Amino acid sequence: MANLIHDPTYVRKQVLKHLGLLHDVSENDVSIIDAVMPKTIKRVERCWSEIANKYYQSEDTSTLNIDNSNQYTQFLLLLANELSISHHKKLADKFFALNKMINSCDIYHEVALPDSFYVNHSIGIIVGRASLGNRLFLSQNCTIGGNPGSPLYPNLGHDNYLMANATIVGDVVTGDRVIFAAGSYAKNISIPSNSIVFGQAPNNVIKPLEAESFKKASPFK
Repeated sequence: MANLIHDPTYVRKQVLKHLGLLHDVSENDVSIIDAVMPKTIKRVERCWSEIANKYYQSEDTSTLNIDNSNQYTQFLLLLANELSISHHKKLADKFFALNKMINSCDIYHEVALPDSFYVNHSIGIIVGRASLGNRLFLSQNCTIGGNPGSPLYPNLGHDNYLMANATIVGDVVTGDRVIFAAGSYAKNISIPSNSIVFGQAPNNVIKPLEAESFKKASPFK
């Protein structure tokens, strides 16, 4: 795959402009952002490379367009996480707040993001400190989190897809290729690979997921 197609000057300009609308931005902040940007772009390239959506690709090359709000959501998540990994927590907090303000996406910068994930619609997405497998698909108003007073969070396999308004909380362990249907609610449950989950805990209905049905639902290559 060729290098990511993007306009680094425009990306930098817009990121600093948007951050400045919400927070004071110091010269040191700018220097830190410039320092972590190359690693962030590499992670964007890796993430985008598995996404089949036409807005993320130009022929056989990935394209970063931060004017696309779904892409911008994911870009800001990766930038904030890279800042957090680099021990710039205060600046990461600023980008966490910016992403909530602009895109209504609540994923804290200390959450370990998978190498590849896809945000379909960012509105109302909340993800806590879960273990997230690759090729994670998040739709609007979905939630992944814990239960009050419990240290247990979901542990998701690869290719887990949360449709609109799906909620996963507590000690949920999943295999690979699992779809949580729109409006489903799963709590403290183990779900095998190749499954689709319907309904509300504790009365979830888990059905086998055929390979062809999964392929049709997948936004990944």
